Parts: sequence; C-alpha cells; structure tokens
Amino acid sequence: MSEDYDERGGGSGGALLKSLNLGILMQTRSEDTKQRIFSVQCATELWKTNGIKLVGFVAETSTFIAELAEDDNDTVVRETRRLKKAVEDVGGPIDGL
Repeated sequence: MSEDYDERGGGSGGALLKSLNLGILMQTRSEDTKQRIFSVQCATELWKTNGIKLVGFVAETSTFIAELAEDDNDTVVRETRRLKKAVEDVGGPIDGL
C-alpha cells in the first residue's frame, strides 16, 4: 500500500481502505461458515498490516466484531477474538465486547 494515507484512513487511499475493510467485513455475514472464517482472517491481516491507516474505522469494524462474537461456530468466534485484538492494538479497547 502507498504511504500517502493519514492516520484516520485519509489521503488518496482512505476511500480504498474503507471500501476494502467494509467489503471484507460484509462477507462475514455469509451463511457459509468457511467464508465467514476466511473473511475474519482476511480482516485480521488487513488490520495487522494497515492498522494505523484504519484507525478511523474502529467503530464500523467493532459492530461486525460484536455480531461475530455471537456466532454459532467456535472457529468463527476464535478468529473474531484475533480480529478484536488486532483492532484494539491500534485503536485501544473496544468497550462492551
């Protein structure tokens, strides 16, 4: 990714990062368990790699984390904990989760 982002996902790539983050997170609402797991894993890697550039999207992302934390599949829940940690490493504690 280019270095012309500001810390809130701004700059020329802010819209791209926001779209990518949201696009991946929307896939977590799939009925297909494997797709949910893979999507959470992708989101986690996106946050680990670009966290400071995504800090403006913590609130948006935390909504999905809250939903996923209640998933019926244990693997989805476990991967969601990893995503939560990746987000919190950048944005601080996510209250209520």
